[in-house]
Amino acid sequence: MDYWRAIFQPDFWLSSLVVAFLHLPLFVLLDRLQQRLGDVPLSREIVARVGPPFVHAALAFAFVLTVFPHQFGHAASAVVLRSTQAGIRPLSDLFNLAFLLAVLLPCLPVLGKYRGMVTSLQIAVLGAVLLHWRLPGIAMTYIPPVSTVAELIALSIGLHILARECGERLGRRLDDVLATEGWANLVEAPLDFLLQGAVVLRYGVYLGGQLSG
Repeated sequence: MDYWRAIFQPDFWLSSLVVAFLHLPLFVLLDRLQQRLGDVPLSREIVARVGPPFVHAALAFAFVLTVFPHQFGHAASAVVLRSTQAGIRPLSDLFNLAFLLAVLLPCLPVLGKYRGMVTSLQIAVLGAVLLHWRLPGIAMTYIPPVSTVAELIALSIGLHILARECGERLGRRLDDVLATEGWANLVEAPLDFLLQGAVVLRYGVYLGGQLSG
């Protein structure tokens, strides 16, 4: 399915909006929890280190489950939904993978500097794994050609920079209006997540093209 046709799917972007806006309350709650644990240094440190990747994993997990299989395009989605050969795997395995990726990917050189790339790669991997579980008997190429990989990387970095700039500007304005601090990060995170949907769709359409073709 053509990418520009796929990108206007309401099923995909509605789920993207809902999950993106969940960033704000979840990270606010996480910050409040750390403040309440101020007198318990060990617990506060554990929450500070485990909390953010856990929230990112939960959001990515929820997103993949709600958009599947729409990220692969309309024609490919029909193939997946008609399939009767789905493998039975516990969803806890998928969440464990999401959490592992949320912990490890930011530690990688260069990649860790771009939250958007971490997000899109995490979701792309989870979607591909779920697709493989759903269609275990179909041989697919999950690693795109070099030109497509370069396109995905450039798109992801560009959207991440856009989200960061918009987040900083809007965050400063909100800080001034509300006499607070920290709105830049709270705005950037959901905006980055939402924009990275274009990268997830691009990779999904690549996979879906192998099914519908």
